[in-house]
Amino acid sequence: MKNTVAEREIKDPSYLEEENRRLTNENENLKREISELKQLNYSLEKGVIRKFDKLEQHLTKSDKNETSSPIPQQKRSLPAEEYNKSFLTSKKNI
Repeated sequence: MKNTVAEREIKDPSYLEEENRRLTNENENLKREISELKQLNYSLEKGVIRKFDKLEQHLTKSDKNETSSPIPQQKRSLPAEEYNKSFLTSKKNI
């Protein structure tokens, strides 16, 4: 037959002290684990927030590019007629 808690206490008075130490250690280990999990959760949340911020910046930048004014004249490629004229002019200068 299994010994009940009361029977163990009668046979071994230090049983409660040992059980108390065991439970205290287990409690401390669980507190440590909870603390580590909270830190991990915090780190993951910060990482997600940073990724979201980068994505938001990228999307904002894309939106600005789409709604911004047309490309400045000097950055546009020349229309074919102007390109031909400039090409012929440069050939004459050579």
